[in-house]
Amino acid sequence: MIYNGQEVADTARHSIFGRLPIDWASGDTPTGKARQAFCKQLCAMRRAERTLTHGDVVWLDNDQPDSVLSFLRRSSGQEILSVVNLSDRAMKLRIAFPEPTSWSSTTLLADGATAETDDGGLLLNLEGFRYLVAKRK
Repeated sequence: MIYNGQEVADTARHSIFGRLPIDWASGDTPTGKARQAFCKQLCAMRRAERTLTHGDVVWLDNDQPDSVLSFLRRSSGQEILSVVNLSDRAMKLRIAFPEPTSWSSTTLLADGATAETDDGGLLLNLEGFRYLVAKRK
């Protein structure tokens, strides 16, 4: 969900109850342009990958549950993995899949993430506030 000015990196703290105007000039800054490009990338990925909007959600266990969100979307034989580090700390973590499997994927979107497969799981190095979205091959 993108909320009031986030797409242009507006730094005002908007309220759903107030009427504070969006600072559209923020979109002309380097940060604003980068945010717009990222939002466009997210929208394109959502349109291209039907599994992201129509798939079943399978929550995945990981060994950093207080800091990391991990889940699969599954639809029509496709699987897309999403992992997000919600903390400011870099960490190494293990993702456990519901069935023992080797994970081979194509990265759809990543920032500050490196992955390697392990026995029945996936090991990730994930920087603080960074993420990985990958599609199983």
